Amino acid sequence: MKNLFTLSLLSVLLFTSCDEDNNIENSSVEYATSGHLVNAVVQTSAGVGTSHFLGYFEDEVPTTVDLTQYTSYGNMHSLTSYKKYLFNGNSESSIANNLERYQVNVETKELELTGEIVTTSSIGALKIISDEVGLFTLSEDLALYVFNPISMTVTKRIEVPNAVKIPYNHKQSYYSIIYREADKKVFLPLSTRNEASPAYYYGVVDEKSHVWLEVIDLDTMVWESTAVHDNAQDIGSRGNENFMVDESGNIYITCQGSYGLDGKASVYATVDARPQILKIPAGLTEFDMDYSFNPVEVYNPYLAGNFAQFMQGAIYRENGIAYACISTEIDSARISELLGLFAQNLLDGAGYDELRYLVINSATSRWVSLDLVNKTVAVLEGIPLTAGYAYPFSQEFGGKFYFNVFDNVSENGMYEYDPATGGATKHYELSAGGQAVQYIQLQE
Repeated sequence: MKNLFTLSLLSVLLFTSCDEDNNIENSSVEYATSGHLVNAVVQTSAGVGTSHFLGYFEDEVPTTVDLTQYTSYGNMHSLTSYKKYLFNGNSESSIANNLERYQVNVETKELELTGEIVTTSSIGALKIISDEVGLFTLSEDLALYVFNPISMTVTKRIEVPNAVKIPYNHKQSYYSIIYREADKKVFLPLSTRNEASPAYYYGVVDEKSHVWLEVIDLDTMVWESTAVHDNAQDIGSRGNENFMVDESGNIYITCQGSYGLDGKASVYATVDARPQILKIPAGLTEFDMDYSFNPVEVYNPYLAGNFAQFMQGAIYRENGIAYACISTEIDSARISELLGLFAQNLLDGAGYDELRYLVINSATSRWVSLDLVNKTVAVLEGIPLTAGYAYPFSQEFGGKFYFNVFDNVSENGMYEYDPATGGATKHYELSAGGQAVQYIQLQE
């Protein structure tokens, strides 16, 4: 599948500019400039993804798809699309570290590697801004890399000289990139964790909760400052990482909280331990400390009694309206029973796997519309209940939005929502090949 073309590690680490062209498109091959890609993850019984099936459809996606008839790949969930290109971290090996670019071979209808940059550790986050500018971070390096996504050459490594680091945590990285076009500011949320902690949650220092954003000016390509919020945890969103920037440049940032893992659960949970949306106002690089929006409890105050709440897959539309997948159902009797055993340290391995599977895959959430200005929530009609923690995916193509829906009984596919009509229809259903996680349209 691969035709490797590598960039030396020395040039990745020490460059100020790099002229080596890592574009390895085959001039004799026709690559697709339109069409549809359907991606699904194969999970274990405990809800852990192991591989991906990915199918390409030239004209339209059939109403029912058996992805086992298409190619199986390794790690393809983190695909980032830009026009006719697909970008990914290393797809096949847990040892090699690459930033990979793919295109669809029209004849074979399979992904073909057409560009690659070898890196010193795995890709943390990736964002494509234009034909000339892409950004990525690495999992073991607190810096921002600028590259050309057409030539696949690294052009700059931007240091973060005063980066926040938690000395007793084993992992410090930037797993998301937020870009504000109005003033060309980049915001890098710090992901830090300590796997030795039985709680295993993000952003807690000396019993206080924090999120940190390193601010970089992309015009000058220098680090500017650190934005800190001291009443939130786990900045980010499972599934796609769609941080929201509105037309004026206001940034809305999702924080998941602690999933109940710190003991702050049910009605005893504090604001920082629950999902919330935070805000950085247009033109500023600090949080608005008066803005906090938990859509779950706005939707139904009784959900304060849930062990954990979920808010995932957020995506911005326009005029202060966004969409997200949030918890809307009370914990089931079985989940409550297993949680009670877990709290008493009476849960065996099989019981823990069952609890994990039910939490991830039970249909307890809905796709909703969020008014970020007035802090209101409305269910998107026509889209059924879905698993709120199982890779919620949202994407916009041509003014329509696409949301995956999955439960462990009957639903496994993608719904199309048209804001112009307020109606939703099932776009396709997967009959085999794993759980639907991504839908991508290629463009010229």
